[in-house]
Amino acid sequence: MTRESQFISVYAELLNQFSLINQVQGKSYFGNLKHSEIEMIALIGDLTDPNVTELAAKSNMTRGGVTKLVNKLIEKTFIEDYQSEVNQKTRLLRLTQTGKDIYTKHHEFLGSINERDASIFNSLTDEDFQTIISFGKKLTDHLNDLN
Repeated sequence: MTRESQFISVYAELLNQFSLINQVQGKSYFGNLKHSEIEMIALIGDLTDPNVTELAAKSNMTRGGVTKLVNKLIEKTFIEDYQSEVNQKTRLLRLTQTGKDIYTKHHEFLGSINERDASIFNSLTDEDFQTIISFGKKLTDHLNDLN
């Protein structure tokens, strides 16, 4: 098996396990909310008065995709839209109290993942960790250059 094949095999298994475990654990935090909905709620919570264009840029989604997701979140009462006092044409977004609750749960969930996996990360030497990070950045840069 080549180095590349071995890496891809191990990395694919890691991502599959990580995804499966987080999905199962996430159900207890978020019920039937979709991952994209949770991530958009978190992004809106992280930003001050975002609009659809800003959300599209930060999420690497199209404006149309963000608009569709935002409308769904408004319908589910997780977020609300309002007009800017400066520019009446600008549609700004903010979390409702229900959205703020999901935002808080999202951060709690991320903290629980960090706690769950801390022993593995703590077992790495600084040199091992830096090697992994460096390799990840190199591979990411290489793949970005292909786009």
